[in-house]
Amino acid sequence: MSMPVTINIRYKYILLVTLATVSVLLFFYGLTRTDMQTLKNPASLSVPKVHDLDQNRKSLFKKAPVKNSLKCESTISFQKNVLFTYYKHSFEGVKKVALIGFPDHPNKGDSAIYIAERKLLEVLDIQVVYICSSQSDYSASSLKAIVQESSPEEFAFAFHGGGNFGDLYPDHQQLRENVIHDFPNGRFVSFPQSIWYNDETALQQTANLYAEHSQIQLAFRDRQSYLTGVNGFGENNEILLTPDIVFFMGTLSDIRETTPIKSDVLILARLDHEGGQQHSSESLYHEGLTSGNVTYSVEDWLSWDPEEATNSDATFDTKGESRFLSGAHFLASHKAVITDRLHAHILSTLMGIPHIVVEDSNMKKITNYHNTWLRGCTSDGVSVIVDSPEKAIKILMDWKKQQYI
Repeated sequence: MSMPVTINIRYKYILLVTLATVSVLLFFYGLTRTDMQTLKNPASLSVPKVHDLDQNRKSLFKKAPVKNSLKCESTISFQKNVLFTYYKHSFEGVKKVALIGFPDHPNKGDSAIYIAERKLLEVLDIQVVYICSSQSDYSASSLKAIVQESSPEEFAFAFHGGGNFGDLYPDHQQLRENVIHDFPNGRFVSFPQSIWYNDETALQQTANLYAEHSQIQLAFRDRQSYLTGVNGFGENNEILLTPDIVFFMGTLSDIRETTPIKSDVLILARLDHEGGQQHSSESLYHEGLTSGNVTYSVEDWLSWDPEEATNSDATFDTKGESRFLSGAHFLASHKAVITDRLHAHILSTLMGIPHIVVEDSNMKKITNYHNTWLRGCTSDGVSVIVDSPEKAIKILMDWKKQQYI
Protein backbone atom coordinates (compact mmCIF):
# COMPACT_ATOMS: atom_id res chain seq x y z
CA MET A 1 0.00 0.00 0.00
CA SER A 2 1.51 3.31 -1.08
CA MET A 3 1.92 6.11 1.40
CA PRO A 4 0.41 9.56 0.68
CA VAL A 5 2.91 12.19 -0.39
CA THR A 6 3.09 15.23 1.86
CA ILE A 7 4.69 18.56 0.94
CA ASN A 8 6.12 20.94 3.47
CA ILE A 9 4.07 24.17 3.60
CA ARG A 10 7.11 26.33 2.85
CA TYR A 11 8.12 24.27 -0.19
CA LYS A 12 4.55 24.17 -1.38
CA TYR A 13 4.46 27.99 -1.29
CA ILE A 14 7.77 28.21 -3.20
CA LEU A 15 6.46 25.78 -5.83
CA LEU A 16 3.27 27.79 -6.37
CA VAL A 17 5.20 31.07 -6.69
CA THR A 18 7.59 29.47 -9.18
CA LEU A 19 4.75 28.12 -11.31
CA ALA A 20 2.98 31.48 -11.26
CA THR A 21 6.17 33.28 -12.30
CA VAL A 22 6.79 30.87 -15.15
CA SER A 23 3.19 31.31 -16.34
CA VAL A 24 3.49 35.09 -16.38
CA LEU A 25 6.80 34.93 -18.24
CA LEU A 26 5.35 32.54 -20.83
CA PHE A 27 2.35 34.82 -21.28
CA PHE A 28 4.45 37.89 -22.00
CA TYR A 29 6.78 35.86 -24.19
CA GLY A 30 3.82 34.74 -26.26
CA LEU A 31 2.40 38.27 -26.38
CA THR A 32 5.72 39.65 -27.53
CA ARG A 33 6.05 37.00 -30.23
CA THR A 34 2.53 37.75 -31.43
CA ASP A 35 3.32 41.48 -31.67
CA MET A 36 6.57 40.90 -33.51
CA GLN A 37 5.06 38.43 -35.96
CA THR A 38 2.69 41.18 -37.06
CA LEU A 39 5.67 42.98 -38.54
CA LYS A 40 6.89 42.06 -42.00
CA ASN A 41 10.49 42.23 -40.88
CA PRO A 42 10.59 41.56 -37.14
CA ALA A 43 14.36 41.07 -37.11
CA SER A 44 14.80 44.77 -37.87
CA LEU A 45 13.39 45.61 -34.43
CA SER A 46 15.95 43.62 -32.48
CA VAL A 47 18.72 45.43 -30.64
CA PRO A 48 22.21 44.54 -31.96
CA LYS A 49 23.87 41.89 -29.81
CA VAL A 50 27.25 42.09 -28.13
CA HIS A 51 28.90 39.86 -30.75
CA ASP A 52 27.99 42.47 -33.38
CA LEU A 53 30.95 44.48 -32.08
CA ASP A 54 33.18 42.23 -34.19
CA GLN A 55 35.36 44.40 -36.43
CA ASN A 56 34.29 42.43 -39.52
CA ARG A 57 30.70 43.48 -39.01
CA LYS A 58 29.29 45.76 -41.71
CA SER A 59 28.47 49.08 -40.06
CA LEU A 60 25.55 51.33 -41.00
CA PHE A 61 28.01 54.24 -40.94
CA LYS A 62 30.75 52.63 -43.03
CA LYS A 63 33.74 54.71 -41.95
CA ALA A 64 32.74 55.62 -38.40
CA PRO A 65 34.09 53.56 -35.50
CA VAL A 66 32.00 50.38 -35.21
CA LYS A 67 30.93 51.23 -31.66
CA ASN A 68 29.58 54.60 -32.81
CA SER A 69 27.58 53.03 -35.61
CA LEU A 70 26.32 50.22 -33.38
CA LYS A 71 25.07 52.63 -30.74
CA CYS A 72 23.15 54.60 -33.36
CA GLU A 73 21.65 51.44 -34.85
CA SER A 74 20.37 50.46 -31.40
CA THR A 75 18.83 53.93 -31.09
CA ILE A 76 17.05 53.47 -34.44
CA SER A 77 15.74 50.03 -33.48
CA PHE A 78 14.39 51.35 -30.20
CA GLN A 79 12.44 54.13 -31.91
CA LYS A 80 10.93 51.71 -34.44
CA ASN A 81 9.85 49.46 -31.58
CA VAL A 82 8.22 52.33 -29.69
CA LEU A 83 6.27 53.42 -32.77
CA PHE A 84 4.98 49.94 -33.53
CA THR A 85 3.94 49.29 -29.94
CA TYR A 86 2.13 52.61 -29.51
CA TYR A 87 0.22 52.62 -32.78
CA LYS A 88 -0.68 48.93 -32.56
CA HIS A 89 -2.63 49.75 -29.41
CA SER A 90 -3.74 53.22 -30.52
CA PHE A 91 -5.41 51.75 -33.62
CA GLU A 92 -6.72 48.69 -31.80
CA GLY A 93 -9.84 47.39 -33.53
CA VAL A 94 -9.52 49.82 -36.44
CA LYS A 95 -9.90 48.39 -39.95
CA LYS A 96 -10.19 51.59 -42.02
CA VAL A 97 -8.83 55.14 -41.74
CA ALA A 98 -9.20 58.49 -43.42
CA LEU A 99 -5.73 60.05 -43.73
CA ILE A 100 -6.02 63.81 -43.29
CA GLY A 101 -3.32 66.19 -44.53
CA PHE A 102 -1.39 64.52 -47.37
CA PRO A 103 1.71 66.69 -48.01
CA ASP A 104 1.18 67.71 -51.63
CA HIS A 105 4.28 69.85 -51.98
CA PRO A 106 7.99 69.32 -52.80
CA ASN A 107 9.19 69.00 -49.20
CA LYS A 108 10.81 65.56 -49.37
CA GLY A 109 10.79 65.17 -45.58
CA ASP A 110 7.00 65.38 -45.42
CA SER A 111 6.76 62.75 -48.16
CA ALA A 112 9.03 60.48 -46.11
CA ILE A 113 6.57 60.90 -43.25
CA TYR A 114 3.67 59.94 -45.52
CA ILE A 115 5.43 56.80 -46.81
CA ALA A 116 6.25 55.72 -43.24
CA GLU A 117 2.63 56.28 -42.21
CA ARG A 118 1.40 54.10 -45.08
CA LYS A 119 3.92 51.38 -44.22
CA LEU A 120 2.81 51.32 -40.58
CA LEU A 121 -0.87 51.18 -41.50
CA GLU A 122 -0.11 48.36 -43.95
CA VAL A 123 1.71 46.39 -41.25
CA LEU A 124 -1.29 46.86 -38.95
CA ASP A 125 -3.58 45.64 -41.76
CA ILE A 126 -5.50 48.93 -41.83
CA GLN A 127 -6.98 50.12 -45.12
CA VAL A 128 -6.71 53.78 -46.12
CA VAL A 129 -10.11 54.54 -47.67
CA TYR A 130 -9.90 58.34 -47.94
CA ILE A 131 -7.09 60.89 -48.32
CA CYS A 132 -7.19 64.66 -48.58
CA SER A 133 -4.35 67.14 -48.73
CA SER A 134 -5.99 70.49 -48.00
CA GLN A 135 -9.29 72.26 -47.48
CA SER A 136 -9.67 72.55 -51.25
CA ASP A 137 -9.94 68.77 -51.81
CA TYR A 138 -11.60 67.91 -48.50
CA SER A 139 -15.27 66.94 -48.84
CA ALA A 140 -17.21 66.42 -45.61
CA SER A 141 -20.14 64.88 -47.48
CA SER A 142 -17.97 62.36 -49.34
CA LEU A 143 -16.16 61.41 -46.17
CA LYS A 144 -19.41 61.02 -44.22
CA ALA A 145 -20.67 58.56 -46.82
CA ILE A 146 -17.49 56.49 -46.39
CA VAL A 147 -17.65 56.63 -42.60
CA GLN A 148 -21.22 55.36 -42.60
CA GLU A 149 -20.10 52.18 -44.35
CA SER A 150 -18.08 51.09 -41.28
CA SER A 151 -18.90 50.51 -37.64
CA PRO A 152 -17.64 53.32 -35.34
CA GLU A 153 -15.12 51.07 -33.54
CA GLU A 154 -13.53 50.02 -36.86
CA PHE A 155 -13.01 53.50 -38.33
CA ALA A 156 -10.56 56.24 -37.36
CA PHE A 157 -9.32 59.58 -38.67
CA ALA A 158 -5.51 59.68 -38.88
CA PHE A 159 -3.80 63.07 -38.89
CA HIS A 160 -0.62 63.31 -40.97
CA GLY A 161 2.45 63.95 -38.82
CA GLY A 162 5.19 66.55 -39.12
CA GLY A 163 5.87 70.08 -38.00
CA ASN A 164 2.65 71.87 -38.92
CA PHE A 165 0.66 71.69 -35.67
CA GLY A 166 0.02 75.28 -34.59
CA ASP A 167 -0.31 78.69 -36.19
CA LEU A 168 2.94 78.65 -38.19
CA TYR A 169 1.15 76.77 -40.99
CA PRO A 170 -2.51 77.76 -40.40
CA ASP A 171 -4.00 76.01 -43.44
CA HIS A 172 -2.91 72.58 -42.20
CA GLN A 173 -4.18 73.28 -38.70
CA GLN A 174 -7.50 74.58 -40.00
CA LEU A 175 -8.05 71.41 -42.05
CA ARG A 176 -7.69 69.23 -38.96
CA GLU A 177 -10.03 71.45 -36.97
CA ASN A 178 -12.63 71.38 -39.75
CA VAL A 179 -12.61 67.58 -39.78
CA ILE A 180 -12.92 67.42 -35.99
CA HIS A 181 -15.83 69.86 -36.14
CA ASP A 182 -17.56 67.88 -38.91
CA PHE A 183 -17.23 64.53 -37.11
CA PRO A 184 -18.03 65.17 -33.42
CA ASN A 185 -18.21 61.44 -32.63
CA GLY A 186 -15.12 60.49 -34.58
CA ARG A 187 -12.03 58.70 -33.32
CA PHE A 188 -8.91 60.75 -34.08
CA VAL A 189 -5.33 59.49 -33.97
CA SER A 190 -2.42 61.79 -34.69
CA PHE A 191 0.87 60.68 -36.17
CA PRO A 192 3.85 62.32 -34.37
CA GLN A 193 4.02 66.09 -34.68
CA SER A 194 5.90 69.13 -33.44
CA ILE A 195 3.81 72.00 -32.10
CA TRP A 196 4.47 75.73 -32.34
CA TYR A 197 2.13 78.63 -31.57
CA ASN A 198 3.16 82.27 -31.81
CA ASP A 199 -0.27 83.34 -30.53
CA GLU A 200 -1.37 81.94 -27.17
CA THR A 201 -4.97 82.83 -27.99
CA ALA A 202 -4.88 80.58 -31.07
CA LEU A 203 -3.53 77.73 -28.91
CA GLN A 204 -6.38 78.17 -26.46
CA GLN A 205 -8.96 78.19 -29.24
CA THR A 206 -7.62 74.89 -30.58
CA ALA A 207 -7.56 73.43 -27.06
CA ASN A 208 -11.19 74.45 -26.51
CA LEU A 209 -12.26 72.68 -29.71
CA TYR A 210 -10.28 69.54 -28.90
CA ALA A 211 -11.67 69.51 -25.36
CA GLU A 212 -15.15 68.86 -26.76
CA HIS A 213 -14.00 65.52 -28.18
CA SER A 214 -12.98 62.68 -25.89
CA GLN A 215 -11.55 60.47 -28.64
CA ILE A 216 -8.57 62.57 -29.74
CA GLN A 217 -5.12 61.09 -29.26
CA LEU A 218 -2.21 63.46 -29.85
CA ALA A 219 1.36 62.27 -30.35
CA PHE A 220 4.28 64.68 -30.11
CA ARG A 221 7.79 63.83 -31.23
CA ASP A 222 10.00 65.83 -28.88
CA ARG A 223 9.95 66.74 -25.19
CA GLN A 224 9.27 70.43 -25.73
CA SER A 225 6.26 69.73 -27.97
CA TYR A 226 5.06 67.08 -25.53
CA LEU A 227 5.15 69.54 -22.63
CA THR A 228 3.29 72.13 -24.70
CA GLY A 229 0.75 69.45 -25.62
CA VAL A 230 0.27 68.34 -22.03
CA ASN A 231 -0.20 71.91 -20.79
CA GLY A 232 -2.55 72.84 -23.61
CA PHE A 233 -4.52 69.65 -24.22
CA GLY A 234 -3.64 67.15 -21.50
CA GLU A 235 -6.67 67.82 -19.31
CA ASN A 236 -9.11 66.51 -21.92
CA ASN A 237 -7.12 64.59 -24.54
CA GLU A 238 -4.67 61.69 -24.51
CA ILE A 239 -1.11 62.98 -25.04
CA LEU A 240 1.91 60.80 -25.81
CA LEU A 241 5.59 61.29 -26.59
CA THR A 242 6.67 59.19 -29.60
CA PRO A 243 9.52 59.25 -32.15
CA ASP A 244 9.07 60.69 -35.62
CA ILE A 245 7.17 58.18 -37.76
CA VAL A 246 9.97 57.99 -40.36
CA PHE A 247 11.94 55.83 -37.92
CA PHE A 248 9.42 53.08 -38.54
CA MET A 249 11.22 52.55 -41.87
CA GLY A 250 14.30 51.34 -40.01
CA THR A 251 17.75 51.57 -41.58
CA LEU A 252 17.94 52.50 -45.28
CA SER A 253 21.58 51.72 -46.11
CA ASP A 254 20.53 50.03 -49.35
CA ILE A 255 19.59 53.43 -50.80
CA ARG A 256 22.98 54.87 -49.93
CA GLU A 257 24.82 51.84 -51.32
CA THR A 258 23.09 52.02 -54.71
CA THR A 259 23.41 55.79 -55.24
CA PRO A 260 26.42 57.14 -57.20
CA ILE A 261 28.43 59.84 -55.41
CA LYS A 262 28.39 63.30 -57.06
CA SER A 263 30.45 65.37 -54.61
CA ASP A 264 31.98 65.29 -51.15
CA VAL A 265 29.43 67.40 -49.28
CA LEU A 266 25.81 68.43 -49.72
CA ILE A 267 24.77 71.59 -47.90
CA LEU A 268 21.00 71.17 -47.71
CA ALA A 269 19.91 74.54 -46.35
CA ARG A 270 16.28 75.61 -46.11
CA LEU A 271 15.12 78.58 -48.14
CA ASP A 272 11.99 79.32 -46.10
CA HIS A 273 13.92 80.57 -43.05
CA GLU A 274 11.65 78.72 -40.60
CA GLY A 275 12.29 80.04 -37.11
CA GLY A 276 14.91 82.47 -38.40
CA GLN A 277 17.21 79.86 -39.97
CA GLN A 278 19.38 81.41 -42.69
CA HIS A 279 22.15 79.09 -43.86
CA SER A 280 21.44 78.95 -47.58
CA SER A 281 24.14 81.42 -48.65
CA GLU A 282 27.04 79.70 -50.40
CA SER A 283 29.40 82.40 -49.11
CA LEU A 284 29.07 80.94 -45.62
CA TYR A 285 30.80 77.74 -46.75
CA HIS A 286 32.83 78.54 -49.86
CA GLU A 287 36.16 79.59 -48.38
CA GLY A 288 36.27 76.97 -45.63
CA LEU A 289 35.42 74.04 -47.91
CA THR A 290 37.43 75.01 -51.00
CA SER A 291 40.53 75.66 -48.88
CA GLY A 292 40.19 72.10 -47.63
CA ASN A 293 39.90 70.75 -51.18
CA VAL A 294 36.30 69.63 -50.61
CA THR A 295 33.77 69.54 -53.44
CA TYR A 296 30.27 70.62 -52.44
CA SER A 297 26.86 71.87 -53.53
CA VAL A 298 24.35 74.14 -51.79
CA GLU A 299 20.67 73.44 -52.39
CA ASP A 300 17.27 73.03 -50.71
CA TRP A 301 15.10 70.09 -51.69
CA LEU A 302 12.10 72.42 -51.85
CA SER A 303 13.48 73.91 -55.08
CA TRP A 304 12.54 70.98 -57.33
CA ASP A 305 9.96 68.23 -57.72
CA PRO A 306 10.40 64.86 -59.47
CA GLU A 307 8.57 64.49 -62.78
CA GLU A 308 6.40 61.64 -61.48
CA ALA A 309 4.96 63.93 -58.80
CA THR A 310 4.00 66.68 -61.23
CA ASN A 311 1.89 64.55 -63.59
CA SER A 312 -1.76 65.53 -63.44
CA ASP A 313 -2.85 61.90 -63.07
CA ALA A 314 -0.34 61.03 -60.33
CA THR A 315 -1.85 59.32 -57.29
CA PHE A 316 -1.07 60.32 -53.72
CA ASP A 317 1.11 57.22 -53.37
CA THR A 318 3.01 58.01 -56.57
CA LYS A 319 3.66 61.57 -55.42
CA GLY A 320 4.74 60.51 -51.95
CA GLU A 321 6.98 57.66 -53.10
CA SER A 322 8.69 59.63 -55.87
CA ARG A 323 9.35 62.63 -53.62
CA PHE A 324 10.65 60.48 -50.78
CA LEU A 325 12.99 58.48 -53.02
CA SER A 326 14.26 61.55 -54.87
CA GLY A 327 15.05 63.21 -51.55
CA ALA A 328 16.80 60.11 -50.21
CA HIS A 329 18.94 59.71 -53.35
CA PHE A 330 19.69 63.44 -53.25
CA LEU A 331 21.22 63.02 -49.80
CA ALA A 332 22.93 59.73 -50.62
CA SER A 333 24.72 61.16 -53.66
CA HIS A 334 27.21 62.87 -51.32
CA LYS A 335 29.76 61.48 -48.90
CA ALA A 336 28.56 63.80 -46.11
CA VAL A 337 25.75 66.26 -45.44
CA ILE A 338 25.47 69.61 -43.66
CA THR A 339 21.84 70.56 -43.11
CA ASP A 340 19.32 72.60 -41.18
CA ARG A 341 16.32 70.37 -42.01
CA LEU A 342 15.03 67.80 -39.51
CA HIS A 343 14.27 65.09 -42.05
CA ALA A 344 17.58 65.53 -43.82
CA HIS A 345 19.00 64.73 -40.36
CA ILE A 346 16.66 61.76 -39.90
CA LEU A 347 17.11 60.26 -43.37
CA SER A 348 20.88 60.72 -43.23
CA THR A 349 20.81 58.83 -39.94
CA LEU A 350 18.75 55.98 -41.38
CA MET A 351 20.96 55.74 -44.49
CA GLY A 352 24.23 55.93 -42.58
CA ILE A 353 25.45 59.21 -44.07
CA PRO A 354 27.81 61.20 -41.80
CA HIS A 355 26.18 64.58 -41.27
CA ILE A 356 26.28 67.79 -39.31
CA VAL A 357 23.21 69.80 -38.30
CA VAL A 358 23.45 73.59 -38.15
CA GLU A 359 20.68 75.13 -36.07
CA ASP A 360 20.28 78.53 -34.45
CA SER A 361 16.51 78.74 -34.99
CA ASN A 362 14.41 80.04 -32.13
CA MET A 363 12.17 77.00 -32.64
CA LYS A 364 15.03 74.51 -32.01
CA LYS A 365 12.98 71.84 -33.78
CA ILE A 366 15.95 69.65 -34.73
CA THR A 367 17.80 70.09 -31.45
CA ASN A 368 14.67 69.27 -29.45
CA TYR A 369 14.12 66.09 -31.43
CA HIS A 370 17.76 65.05 -31.34
CA ASN A 371 18.05 65.56 -27.61
CA THR A 372 14.84 63.58 -27.04
CA TRP A 373 15.53 60.53 -29.22
CA LEU A 374 18.90 60.66 -30.97
CA ARG A 375 21.57 61.17 -28.33
CA GLY A 376 22.76 57.67 -29.16
CA CYS A 377 23.63 58.92 -32.64
CA THR A 378 25.80 61.82 -31.45
CA SER A 379 29.34 60.68 -32.21
CA ASP A 380 32.28 61.05 -34.58
CA GLY A 381 31.52 59.99 -38.12
CA VAL A 382 27.78 59.75 -37.37
CA SER A 383 26.15 63.09 -36.52
CA VAL A 384 26.50 66.21 -34.42
CA ILE A 385 24.56 69.46 -33.93
CA VAL A 386 26.24 72.89 -33.97
CA ASP A 387 25.00 76.47 -34.07
CA SER A 388 27.07 77.98 -36.89
CA PRO A 389 28.46 77.13 -40.35
CA GLU A 390 31.97 77.82 -39.08
CA LYS A 391 31.69 75.05 -36.46
CA ALA A 392 30.21 72.70 -39.04
CA ILE A 393 33.15 73.24 -41.39
CA LYS A 394 35.65 72.69 -38.58
CA ILE A 395 34.07 69.37 -37.61
CA LEU A 396 33.76 68.27 -41.24
CA MET A 397 37.47 68.90 -41.83
CA ASP A 398 38.32 66.94 -38.71
CA TRP A 399 36.15 64.03 -39.89
CA LYS A 400 37.92 64.13 -43.24
CA LYS A 401 41.28 64.04 -41.51
CA GLN A 402 40.15 61.05 -39.44
CA GLN A 403 38.87 59.43 -42.66
CA TYR A 404 35.26 59.22 -41.39
CA ILE A 405 34.08 60.60 -44.76
